[in-house]
Amino acid sequence: MGARLRPRFELAIPEVAEQLLDRIRRRLQSPGCSLCGLVTPTRIELHVPPSRKHLWSPELRIDVQDEGNSCRLVATYGPHPHVWTLFVGVYAVLAFLAFLAFIFALAQWTLQGQLSAIYTLPVLLLLAAGARSLAFVGQGLGKDQIDELRAFVDELIAEGEQPESVPRRSGIRAAEGATSLRDSAPSTRAK
Repeated sequence: MGARLRPRFELAIPEVAEQLLDRIRRRLQSPGCSLCGLVTPTRIELHVPPSRKHLWSPELRIDVQDEGNSCRLVATYGPHPHVWTLFVGVYAVLAFLAFLAFIFALAQWTLQGQLSAIYTLPVLLLLAAGARSLAFVGQGLGKDQIDELRAFVDELIAEGEQPESVPRRSGIRAAEGATSLRDSAPSTRAK
């Protein structure tokens, strides 16, 4: 599977959702916490404080699904909602322009004229590819903050019982099959 615009991961936690949410709420309110966030009964939203926030700073949205004596966390990294809306808006405008170019080219073809409008489609496709590339550049620039958000979640999970999907001594990339910028384990270099 290729890289995702909004990387995600899932964890099964053998702990009641209410206890996990309460622990996260207390950690976010503690004076030494390096992150900001919001905790509701079904969702956790984590982000870096405004003093360290950039255009490419990620946010982590975690949907909490209560499953009785356990819970499931479905987490998605993404940009600030304003940035995401801008990104989707750019795609919508490019798609609309491509539709107009196609209709105009179709009209030119039926009138047996020169198909000049068809040449705008590759340009619009390149612009769409450029927008997608910018999203991945932003992910690369925000990699340290992505790792910080994931480490925060891993530390909170480690404080409770270990979930089935997180091996002990897992580091930042805890969940098997987790999708993020790099799914590989950290490499060790000999000095």
